[in-house]
Amino acid sequence: MKKLFYGLQMIYKQQMRLPIEKRQKWFYIIGCDTFILPHHLLKRIENLDYNQPYLVGGNSGRYQCLGKNRPHETIEYPSGGAGFFFSMKLLENLQPHLSDYVENIWPIDNEISDVAFGCLVKELGYPYIRQSGFWPLPPKGTLEDKGRVNLHAEPEPNNFHYIQPDEMYALDEFYANEHFDRLVNDENWREVVKFSRRFMASHYVLLRKKRKECTLPPIGPEVKAKR
Repeated sequence: MKKLFYGLQMIYKQQMRLPIEKRQKWFYIIGCDTFILPHHLLKRIENLDYNQPYLVGGNSGRYQCLGKNRPHETIEYPSGGAGFFFSMKLLENLQPHLSDYVENIWPIDNEISDVAFGCLVKELGYPYIRQSGFWPLPPKGTLEDKGRVNLHAEPEPNNFHYIQPDEMYALDEFYANEHFDRLVNDENWREVVKFSRRFMASHYVLLRKKRKECTLPPIGPEVKAKR
């Protein structure tokens, strides 16, 4: 429960040590089993000002806020499974309240950190903005839960939750090909070139990283003898 609140304090301190031009504008909290599509995600916030205290999500739940000397109001909050964005300004404004909220207000035996985060944001009067494409389940689960029409009504999903590592590779390959096909169909040649070069660059970056990680086996005596 507490790691989210203490982690946000650590992130903020780290950001404040950087020159202002190198600080992040937005932050996205997700689980390690969430597959994301960055170029879709970034469209959700491109018209929002990171200098304003915004919380952005899409897979919402409703839960009663808890805590000492607080009204137990039921709020809408963005769930942690599909994740949520928040701006640098919101992170800055939350700093004076994080420790006190998690240590003295929210029940110590309650682990639902996404609800606690949403309740704190709501209590301070900052807006929660809903966007589409935040899926809390894998594609198959989303199809069964939402139906084919709702699933395909959003052609640019932000993410899928509960995804195994091998499934992440398969989804990434599928959406990379789909994105390329859409650019070609739209005859958006400038973006085709840009996407192709970025994709090729990522391939060589990965090769260089793997080369540094790779340890070759020692040369055996039979190889040395042939020399």
